[in-house]
Amino acid sequence: MLDKIKYNIGRYLLKLRLKKKLNDQTTYNGLVTKSRRVFIIMPENRSGIDDALDVVRYFTLHGKKVIVFIKKQLSEAIPGNVTKIEYDDEDITRLNLPSKSLNKKLNNIECDLAIDLNRPGKLFFAAASNSVKSKIRFASDNGELLEFYNFHYHSSAKEPAVFYRSLISFFSMF
Repeated sequence: MLDKIKYNIGRYLLKLRLKKKLNDQTTYNGLVTKSRRVFIIMPENRSGIDDALDVVRYFTLHGKKVIVFIKKQLSEAIPGNVTKIEYDDEDITRLNLPSKSLNKKLNNIECDLAIDLNRPGKLFFAAASNSVKSKIRFASDNGELLEFYNFHYHSSAKEPAVFYRSLISFFSMF
């Protein structure tokens, strides 16, 4: 019960913060080909990271500068040519939002595309993707949190490996 109240308060605060942002019109033509910097929020469990690395490799192979947002304990799985922004449990507030120090780090990041690879989504990651300066915020299967993103992808694939491969095929269309 208390967790649900905290979640709703955090979600309300995030909505208030996003109302202050201007909603520019966004063109999705050349979403991947024209982007130079990509911010990717990795899954928070080890098995999800192994499969999600295919998405990171896809963007690095296409010459994009990739910045990965990952839990500190799992950061060794990320290749050395990728910039890492690490977070720990102490960076998550009681309202499931990023701490002020983490928010400062994220506010300094400018990118063309922010991608949240978490299935299902969490309020912490929705807030993190909106802290980054990016015109396009992409999410997949984030349920009620889709309102915090402006580009969505839905797949019926249950297996993470199949899902991430279909996601790469989806990105290759742009």
